[in-house]
Amino acid sequence: MNRYSTLRVGIPLVVIAGLAAWGYSQFGTPARDAGVPSPHAADKPPNVSQLASSRSAPTTENPNPAVSRENAAPANVDSDFESTRDYFHFVQSRAKEALAGDARSQYYIAKAVQECRVVRKLYGQPTTDPLENARLSMTSANYGKSREAIVERVTKRIERCAGFFQGDPFEGVLPQRAEGYPHDYWMQRALDAKDPLASLDRATDIASNLYPSGAAPPDFKTSISEIRQLVMQGVATGEASAMMRVGYLLSNRQISTDTSMGIAWLLAGCQSGYDCSPNAQDPCVSAGTCGAPTYDMPESLRRSLPSAQYSKAVAQAQDIANLMTAHNTVALDEYLPLKK
Repeated sequence: MNRYSTLRVGIPLVVIAGLAAWGYSQFGTPARDAGVPSPHAADKPPNVSQLASSRSAPTTENPNPAVSRENAAPANVDSDFESTRDYFHFVQSRAKEALAGDARSQYYIAKAVQECRVVRKLYGQPTTDPLENARLSMTSANYGKSREAIVERVTKRIERCAGFFQGDPFEGVLPQRAEGYPHDYWMQRALDAKDPLASLDRATDIASNLYPSGAAPPDFKTSISEIRQLVMQGVATGEASAMMRVGYLLSNRQISTDTSMGIAWLLAGCQSGYDCSPNAQDPCVSAGTCGAPTYDMPESLRRSLPSAQYSKAVAQAQDIANLMTAHNTVALDEYLPLKK
């Protein structure tokens, strides 16, 4: 099975369901790894070699020792976050910018702090080495052939968060604050600043919790109205990654009147520069629960959908990409079929 296996079915609803699940795994709240208990956080750093002896933990993010971190040219915050192997260093390096009001730095710091909070909760115990605890849990579970891939994924997660087992990335960098600098603090600031990705993440979270008991809550219309407002904020800057988030959001039939429009937004994101290649691994590839896809996303969609539907989606995608480039959010409303 690969990440686009759901797209091989000729029923659009099945296609959309697969896209919605994958999109939430990409952009939603970090989830715990299956089969691993949730122990208490440990204060000691993990011993990476115990989990995967064939891997050695990175000792630096700078592959060129001749260029110090302090003297290196500042990287774009988006690419910096995506490429980092050390969330502790990333947070420290961006903390002052975030405190001064840089919304995208606030957003990524929130993501890093939340991920490492989850990692410490999952893999840290006062009496057990965090990586050893994870390894034993996965050994007892029935992962079969996927186990080694899951071990590698867990190792990477703990490597990125290793610094959080040892200390507070804000200590000595930012002024002391009674409540500290938790995930909620940074995400709320990013939302207040109307950061597009923060807005769309919030919209996704609201959409995913609309039916907690299987029935629409009393404030359904209010929630939909908030989602629409957040989506309009999210598409304001025309970012390709925002288009992908909207695509997955519209794949949710609980909030969308036309889930096939989600495909058009995904294709628009691919057209606008988002990495939709087979090499852009999904969480399921990293976890070993699916194989790498044979085709990129547009080709997989073309093979999965009726010809007329795919052609229509391509035309809609071009319109969306053009409107996003022009920042014409008024006209974009036509391509946002959210329930009223």
